[in-house]
Amino acid sequence: MVTADIFTTFRKTDLVPLEHEGKHVLLNPDTFRVYKLSADASAVLSSIRSGVAPEIACNNHRLPLERVGRLLSHILADVQRPSQVSAQASTPDRYLKGGRLWKLVLMVNNFCNLQCTYCYEHENVFTQKSRHMSPQVIDQTINQFYNTFSEIENIMFIGGEPTLSEDAVELSCQAALAAAGRHQAPAPRLSMVTNGVRISARMEELIRRFQIHLTFSVDGPPPVQDLIRIHHDKSGSFAAVKGNFERHRSTASELPLVEATITRAHHWNKLSVLNLIDFLAKEFHIAEAHVMAAGLKKGDPLNPYVDGDPYFVAEIEEAAAATVDRMVQQESVPRTTTVGYFDLAKDMVTGILKKDSSAKMCPAGTSQLVVDPSGDLYPCWMFSGTKQMAMGNILTDGLENTRADAVLKRIAANNKFAHPECSECYARHVCHACIGNNQNINGSIEGLDRNHCDTVRATFRTVLVKISDNMAAIRKQQPPPVTSIQATSHAN
Repeated sequence: MVTADIFTTFRKTDLVPLEHEGKHVLLNPDTFRVYKLSADASAVLSSIRSGVAPEIACNNHRLPLERVGRLLSHILADVQRPSQVSAQASTPDRYLKGGRLWKLVLMVNNFCNLQCTYCYEHENVFTQKSRHMSPQVIDQTINQFYNTFSEIENIMFIGGEPTLSEDAVELSCQAALAAAGRHQAPAPRLSMVTNGVRISARMEELIRRFQIHLTFSVDGPPPVQDLIRIHHDKSGSFAAVKGNFERHRSTASELPLVEATITRAHHWNKLSVLNLIDFLAKEFHIAEAHVMAAGLKKGDPLNPYVDGDPYFVAEIEEAAAATVDRMVQQESVPRTTTVGYFDLAKDMVTGILKKDSSAKMCPAGTSQLVVDPSGDLYPCWMFSGTKQMAMGNILTDGLENTRADAVLKRIAANNKFAHPECSECYARHVCHACIGNNQNINGSIEGLDRNHCDTVRATFRTVLVKISDNMAAIRKQQPPPVTSIQATSHAN
């Protein structure tokens, strides 16, 4: 016998109906349990959640009340079983003396040999006097960080364009390895993000000697790359980047990575997100390029998010669906073929299987710190030149100071489970926001980038529907450490 308590409990339980291409599921965000539904069952449950009386909702869709009640009884009993997502804290505890830092980023210069049309640094970093990071700043930075942290897992070089500062890169590598040795700490993994336009013989030698792992910024084929990633004389950069990538790849001990920024220029050239992923897989042999939308203000002509034109979110859903399909079909793909995956979608599948989550918005100020060429300390390179996010100067204030404490506390307070909107979002456990983009778009790290929210939810919605049909095959490809999702089929 179905009682009213079943429907009351259902309304109070965090269960979210989702749909993709006519298929429906019901998600419990805190357990990653997902239930397949028919279209009618989904409509009935949505109506009941919105306050419609169960008898009326069932009658409107011609479903027996008893049947819907039994369905809810099963689901409610299932979500109450222990299976909580494990959320890591976002407080800066690991920054206490003796803790471990995930990443130290060194902005070894503040100038570039490209003039990319969407680059946010034109408004801050590039307005300052051009400079390389000095030996004094390098020495003070490395010493203070190793005096504070027991280990620095990664040191990453950026700019500007880091390949233009060979002396700074060499001195930084030498100082970091020496400091790690003195402190009996593991050597950091060294990496660099480069536009790939100029890699001199000396820089290539430094890369080999210190085993610096490269990430190339490539936005697509020549019609796109040569339109938006341009030299100061407006000429294109694709040929130079492709040539340097292949030369480096032929000698590197580890395959370089690729990251791509999507703008409306891709749409102008009829290059969808999935087309871009497939191009990078074929041309650069990269299965999982890091693909993200440019964080541009509303109304910018290069912003891929355009009011009244939802093409970009539709492309995201297409790429997410293809990624899950390709994960399922992975065993049948020839080993000589590089298959492209949408990294956001694949990361979501992995996170669901591992029941992994984090309270933090992003690494900025929670597991990453940045020092710019003048020694100013920031939680992320995107804040360079932003006074309210400055954490002091290495040369004058040291690493630990009141300004740094204030910024870190502000970031820690702005976590997904404390934020009033994020805490209610069904994608909260799989979302990785960017507080730098929040600042650029809204003037505040607390203001959300609504376009990013739309992208994450669209990806997650698509992934959930696709994996509900293919859970066994996906588990076979990536076996989870624990049982993490229940795909239970319910008919009308």
